[in-house]
Amino acid sequence: MGEATEMLLRMPEVCRRTGRTRDQVYRDIRAGTFPAPLKRGAQSVWVASEVQAVIEREIGELPRMRTQGARAA
Repeated sequence: MGEATEMLLRMPEVCRRTGRTRDQVYRDIRAGTFPAPLKRGAQSVWVASEVQAVIEREIGELPRMRTQGARAA
């Protein structure tokens, strides 16, 4: 009966996972395309599963590259 444990991420980890800068994160929050942080005292934290959902959505939106004339080994 394993319980799921949710993680809270601080800004440096959000930036590392998403490849965004701090400014890009806050721009995307204002645009409604990134989850707003929770306040924990003076800190802003993000729910890891919400950040992961953004990453997965963006991966799904990326076009696949076509290979031209793939060679057989």
